[in-house]
Amino acid sequence: MTKVIAGIGINHDGSYEIAEKLINSAKKSGAWGVKFQYRNLENSYHKKSDEIGDASLKDEIKRAYISPTSILKLCVISK
Repeated sequence: MTKVIAGIGINHDGSYEIAEKLINSAKKSGAWGVKFQYRNLENSYHKKSDEIGDASLKDEIKRAYISPTSILKLCVISK
């Protein structure tokens, strides 16, 4: 049997409510599971990093950040 995993990624734009709606939409669509992308800016990049594209990537990570506590709650909802 093929299992479909819905890639939610960072489509929630940092909103817990949107993330919850995306999980529910994935379930209604018949997805077996969901996958988020999670990055914590403090743990992902050196503070003095200045590679090409880092500024826009850091802004994207800040914009789409959801706390670890909220991620754990979303995992419970996903089950």
